[in-house]
Amino acid sequence: MRPEMESPIPPTMDSAASYPLTTLVELFTAGFAGYVIPMRLAPEDLAERVVSEDIDLAASRVVLRDDIPVGLGHRRRGRPLTS
Repeated sequence: MRPEMESPIPPTMDSAASYPLTTLVELFTAGFAGYVIPMRLAPEDLAERVVSEDIDLAASRVVLRDDIPVGLGHRRRGRPLTS
């Protein structure tokens, strides 16, 4: 488990719409850390994906551990939450 995930306090979630695209890009990139093919986006790339993939940022979630953003789950309109 990553050190930032070690906490006796359970994680909480907040709407991804409450965060700037730069933060969401950082969380997206961190979620793919260690992959054979790195996944990196610029904020404008994420903005394009939000539109092209019909991602609902209001329904998407940022996972918080001790009030620090540590994860991102995105939701496409009409589909279940994915990460």
